[in-house]
Amino acid sequence: MVTYNVAASLARAVIFGTKASVLKPHGKRKHAAAGDPLHICCGNLPPDYGRSEHYHRLMVVPCSLSLPVKITEGGMLRDGAVDTQGHRMELMAQAEGFASFAALQVHLDRMFGLPWDGQLLRWKPYEAEFRAQWPLIEKVAVGDGEGEV
Repeated sequence: MVTYNVAASLARAVIFGTKASVLKPHGKRKHAAAGDPLHICCGNLPPDYGRSEHYHRLMVVPCSLSLPVKITEGGMLRDGAVDTQGHRMELMAQAEGFASFAALQVHLDRMFGLPWDGQLLRWKPYEAEFRAQWPLIEKVAVGDGEGEV
């Protein structure tokens, strides 16, 4: 099981299938491969990691594409090859919630520095094994109810 966290502001787009990809930096753990189940969630933040009232599992879906990506000042490398098609870079940036590829570059430069190495993961929402309902209902912790003395 590989879990990927998205911003809470993107939860609706994931549930309704308008967001079906995520860019994640390389870290300690291996990224999912095509065919592996992805658990897409929001609110999966330290120190609770899945136990907080803000955590929601949005979707469980098979990964349809797992591709290494390197974003530099000059453009993008996909799977080790230079991507020279500007419209594909723009579409990827828009799928990630940015107005343009340049805006994505600025964001990654501020957060991590360029060149940025990571993974592009995509899924097909209609293949989801589980999909959360909208609106997400805030979880109430036990003992937070009224009538306690």
